[in-house]
Amino acid sequence: MPDFFPQTETFQLSGLSTDGTMYEVRVCWPASYPLEFDMVFDPKTNAVKVTYVSDYVSSDDDLNYLPLDAEYQVVLNKVVLGALPEDIFGAVILAVVGGGLAYFLGGTVYKVVFDKQVSTEKKTK
Repeated sequence: MPDFFPQTETFQLSGLSTDGTMYEVRVCWPASYPLEFDMVFDPKTNAVKVTYVSDYVSSDDDLNYLPLDAEYQVVLNKVVLGALPEDIFGAVILAVVGGGLAYFLGGTVYKVVFDKQVSTEKKTK
């Protein structure tokens, strides 16, 4: 298995609130880039050090010694309600509202659809 050297970049996080707001930092990358990431946050400088290393074995010997250039994004989000990243909060609300509507209106919709079908079948006989 190839032994790749870790690559490191440091990202300065700007605009962070000092009022006790919680944040989530994550790394997003395409699945076509097999990488392993490690992140370390430095609270003194508000910087995140991202270290990554290629994690693959290739049938092309050149690629086993020359790692692919990584494409990735560092994403910073506020945490809402102590658990949810701000960017998925809307999707969670939509799922809860949709599930609630399905639960409370599902029986009514079922009766309306299938009662019409049953009464139509009786009329044709």
